[in-house]
Amino acid sequence: MNYRTKQSRACRCRAACAVTLVAAFATVATPVAAQNEPIAVAVTIEFEDGRQAQWIEAFETHIVPGIQDAIQSGELVDFAYFESIAPTQAYDLLLVVRATSFAFFDRRQIYPHYAALFRRVGAQEGRRIIAEMSEWEAAVTVTLLRSYGWKP
Repeated sequence: MNYRTKQSRACRCRAACAVTLVAAFATVATPVAAQNEPIAVAVTIEFEDGRQAQWIEAFETHIVPGIQDAIQSGELVDFAYFESIAPTQAYDLLLVVRATSFAFFDRRQIYPHYAALFRRVGAQEGRRIIAEMSEWEAAVTVTLLRSYGWKP
């Protein structure tokens, strides 16, 4: 192997690294540019045996009004929730909430529907409600998704 071969390999390696960096930058730049698009948050919940009805009742009574307040104030876009109808599904309930943008999650803040709950019932009672509902949950998974074709 001569000096020329080593030099050309090094040049090819640098060129390949530059191409890789440009491709990586383009990939990273795409989501950053799209941060102002609405983002969906999917929450799947499995419940302790017999607790699903209690959780849904508490959710509709205490949490849904807070979500609706957050939608009216523009902090959230919309929401829906779905009960599993097949016993073989990996979750009992699916909650989908859309935030105004991915940047919504970059701010250190209390979730707007919890803030609305605390305003309505007080911080201590709000924490008690959330803790009680959490006890009824066996597993919770939160997934952030970019939505395509779902109008704000």
